[in-house]
Amino acid sequence: MKKQINIVLACFAILFTQQLYSQSSRVRTLSFKEFKQEILTASDAIYVLNFWATWCAPCVEELPLLIEYFASTNDPSLRLILVSLDDKNKIQTKLIPFLNKHKISNEVIVLDDSDEPDWINKISYEWTGSLPATLIFYQGRKFLAEKKFTNKDSLTQFIDQIYH
Repeated sequence: MKKQINIVLACFAILFTQQLYSQSSRVRTLSFKEFKQEILTASDAIYVLNFWATWCAPCVEELPLLIEYFASTNDPSLRLILVSLDDKNKIQTKLIPFLNKHKISNEVIVLDDSDEPDWINKISYEWTGSLPATLIFYQGRKFLAEKKFTNKDSLTQFIDQIYH
């Protein structure tokens, strides 16, 4: 009996570790330089970057709307990236548990760069740095929404700007 309990406990430990690993592998930490090279210069898709943090109540309220919208869209050229401004030292203790709890499987990038005023202006000269903020860009065109989206229509209208 004791051997069976140990086997069951070992199986649970493996499953938990795999779940934690899969969440960790989805969350990447990038410096602004890496972020700029990899994301901000990309032209292979229409990028929607949502800047948020687990400690930002309006950000947390907005996330389900964004995730639902992108899960239901039929446009394969749209790419949502959740850019977390959480402290990189809290990825394992705060961010990943938050993602697990809310069943968020979207790509998450943690920006790890202490020179915030500099990179905020490089992302968009219009951005004051407040959260949530959503940036959409494609082929040199950028649109910034420095607000929380509250419904699908306002989000759709914002994203549709890139097509016109």
